[in-house]
Amino acid sequence: MKNKKVFIAIFLGLLVVVGNAFADNVTLSVNQDATVFAPNITQGTWEEMRIRWQSDDDWGRNYPLIEFDLSGLPGGITVNYARFAFWTVTSDDGGEGWPAADDFPLLSMYNVTTSWSDAGGTQPSIDVTAVDTCDHFDGPPDDFFVAPNTIAADKVGWTFFDGLGSATLVQNWANNVVPNNGIEVRGTGAYTDTSRYFHYISSDNASTSVRPYLYVDYTVIPEPASLILFGIFAVGLLRMRK
Repeated sequence: MKNKKVFIAIFLGLLVVVGNAFADNVTLSVNQDATVFAPNITQGTWEEMRIRWQSDDDWGRNYPLIEFDLSGLPGGITVNYARFAFWTVTSDDGGEGWPAADDFPLLSMYNVTTSWSDAGGTQPSIDVTAVDTCDHFDGPPDDFFVAPNTIAADKVGWTFFDGLGSATLVQNWANNVVPNNGIEVRGTGAYTDTSRYFHYISSDNASTSVRPYLYVDYTVIPEPASLILFGIFAVGLLRMRK
């Protein structure tokens, strides 16, 4: 009977410690966002952020900058999944239409490595390698803006960055491995048609339902101190049994 009580006590203690590891999720809003008209930050109060890539002219290099408020993300977590979500609108200034003969480029998301302000200033630095990529509007059905280029004219909908690279970036932010200076999105590749481009709806838009958000699914890990205390407790009970 004594042995049985000891093992029950150890089992209950283990449940308490392991029970502290629980899954949860949070949806985070934007701290600040703006559009880069390279090399400067402008339009920090516009309701839309432009995505366009044209390598020959500064006015054609337009990149959204988005920094999310991570205050709602607890410490001591493992990030299981992260989704950077943007309500996206196609634009056509030159009459080429959607879809067109040439595909729109893959969208690439980069970690921003230096601080910036939506009030203006010079474009911040980014990592050389993209964190994640996006090639379609979320469905069903999915509408691709790269081959096979099924995107319709005046397309409106959500586009996501939600691969492993996105989860890793949020994990690094949560662990303070890299500072949270936000992300920058670029249309990459050999695309040179400046008349067709995308807009992300910004956090300044009157409709809260279409503002950018960051969804994070995570697991809270028990603190080492809790495991140590349980170990001491278990050893003590086993010695009392002898």
